[in-house]
Amino acid sequence: MSRLVAKLLDRGCRSHAPDRFPNNGLSTLPAIRGSTRCVDWSVATECPATWLPPCIDAKLLSVDTVTVIITTLGGALSATLGVLVGGLVTRRVQERHWLRDKQLSAYEELFSQYARFMMALRRGHLARTPVDVDWAAWSVSLTSASLVAPLSVARAISSFGNAVGVFLGTVAARDPVTDPVDEEGLTEASRPAAVAHLALLNAIRRSMGGSLEQLPFYLGGTVGRHPEGTDPPRETITPAEEVRP
Repeated sequence: MSRLVAKLLDRGCRSHAPDRFPNNGLSTLPAIRGSTRCVDWSVATECPATWLPPCIDAKLLSVDTVTVIITTLGGALSATLGVLVGGLVTRRVQERHWLRDKQLSAYEELFSQYARFMMALRRGHLARTPVDVDWAAWSVSLTSASLVAPLSVARAISSFGNAVGVFLGTVAARDPVTDPVDEEGLTEASRPAAVAHLALLNAIRRSMGGSLEQLPFYLGGTVGRHPEGTDPPRETITPAEEVRP
């Protein structure tokens, strides 16, 4: 751009003062406001500001300079904002992935502890053998899961814990050796836990996103035969029904 301005000023000086600047190799460089320095590399001569060609104005040169500065600053600002926004988005994505991993780990530990002591109690009462359950681990799993769970899942965990408490109040309070609970008693006592088990499972699946469908049954965990733990029979389609218009 500076070369273009110098060339225009050079032509303007020669056209407005040809007798003073006959040298065709004359070149001009913008100087301070109000004048232009015309240099032929042998003799430096000041030419008045009135000799500026009509198409070149000192104010126009100032406007061009401001435009260049604004454009440069705007580009730098846009790049800086892009870096900041990109960093924030990346950080949020990483935090979301970290939280999702912690949630899955806590939910897995919760169901693992639940299934472990459920099976231990069932086996002990039916076989009339002593049962050793780590109740502290069960309590820790409840606390850890509620720590990272969203509100809807935390409420389902609370209901699940209360339902399991009903089962433990009936079964764990009795000595499996001297006062065991039979199969029917175990199933009846675990009925509230079965309902809460399925409700918690689906609450967790909903919190993971819309890609996971709601389950009509659970697999493992709660002892006894319950409707919530049984896959409902699917409707069978006969070949005649498939081709029926």
